Amino acid sequence: MMALFRNLFAAALFVGILAAFEPLNYKDCKSTFKINSVKADGCPQENGKCVFKQSTFKINSVRADGCPQENGKCVFKRGTNPTIKISFIPDRDLPKLKASVRSKISGGSTFTTFSLNNDNACEHGIECPLKAGQTYEYTQSVEIVNTYPVVDDVQVNWVLSDEDDSNKKEICIVFLAKITE
Repeated sequence: MMALFRNLFAAALFVGILAAFEPLNYKDCKSTFKINSVKADGCPQENGKCVFKQSTFKINSVRADGCPQENGKCVFKRGTNPTIKISFIPDRDLPKLKASVRSKISGGSTFTTFSLNNDNACEHGIECPLKAGQTYEYTQSVEIVNTYPVVDDVQVNWVLSDEDDSNKKEICIVFLAKITE
């Protein structure tokens, strides 16, 4: 009986976690892999949308967690760990993918690299090697540390690239964000 209760609780928790992720609007530019979706948990659509572009795989969807929408921007709160989910379909077999996240404050000319705990995309919901035509969902969090400045306009670039050739941006999404207290 106790095992049944634990299984029901785990199933309810899993459904609750899935329900928190909401689709985000994005733009697919020059994708070689098909992106199915990009989603954000805690990022409902309200009077605006996130803008995503420059992907080489076909993007199906983009979702994010911990990124409520405000005037078309994901709002990242310092001290949180927002999560992004990118569903995609590769157009060719690929042994591995490497993840990177960079940001640029509005008016700035240089990008700052976000530190990922693990940049091996194959350890974030993707089973490698990737097979052409198969659907994959990459899931990873990034820490918004308390030392980040509070800013209204940040461009975020999230890239999944060929591990052997970082110039091949198989998935590249760009969206606007702001960082709050």
